[in-house]
Amino acid sequence: QPMERQQTYRPRYTVAEYLRIEDQAGQKHHYLDGYMITAAGGTVSHGMIGGNIQAELRAVLRGKPGRAFNSDVQMAISARNYLYPDASVVCGEPLFHITNPRAMPY
Repeated sequence: QPMERQQTYRPRYTVAEYLRIEDQAGQKHHYLDGYMITAAGGTVSHGMIGGNIQAELRAVLRGKPGRAFNSDVQMAISARNYLYPDASVVCGEPLFHITNPRAMPY
């Protein structure tokens, strides 16, 4: 007899709820269309890879207008999607999302 898969309930949050929870959370969460997803990281390998990517980006961007950021900078890829990418590049002055002044939009 096949085993039934149990569905897990995942609550949806508004952007305002997400931002309030994220401010108080002890770890980072991505926000994708109402769902909070714990951000990966925290391992030695992940840290080394991220550091290597960051160093390469800085080297490539030296003397150019772009700036490299690590996973501590939250990016808003839309009004309902916020991520902490492992690495990102912003050319020119960073802009900040209206509803979340710490997040830079892509």
